[in-house]
Amino acid sequence: MTRRRVLVLAVAIVLVAGGVAALVATGRVPGVPGIRVSVRNVDPQQTLRSVTLKVTGATYPLGDLPPGASASAWVNIKGDSDVRVLHTRSDGTTTEVVVAGYVESGFRGTVDADVDASKLVKTNERISTY
Repeated sequence: MTRRRVLVLAVAIVLVAGGVAALVATGRVPGVPGIRVSVRNVDPQQTLRSVTLKVTGATYPLGDLPPGASASAWVNIKGDSDVRVLHTRSDGTTTEVVVAGYVESGFRGTVDADVDASKLVKTNERISTY
């Protein structure tokens, strides 16, 4: 192969890989069901313990999130549901907040949620039905 062909092939591979990475990162992969839910602990003092995502019929454990930390998971929706974040506070009480109000089978996209020890601070939903 000539040097030019190798260069063209390398550029094509990089462009395809970048496009696939962008689709996966935004949750817009055609044919792949589910929603990528990211949770960030914005509480300046408390670690959120046993953080779990909950949808109808399934839970997705994310573990402990110290202040400033985040974690994410793909959730597969079956039927009608909402998306909730559950965690245990330092005093042992459990907090549950809704981060996406209505989702159903076939929905795709992303939800980014900022949560502190007692409430949902901010959410950014990019969900569609394609």
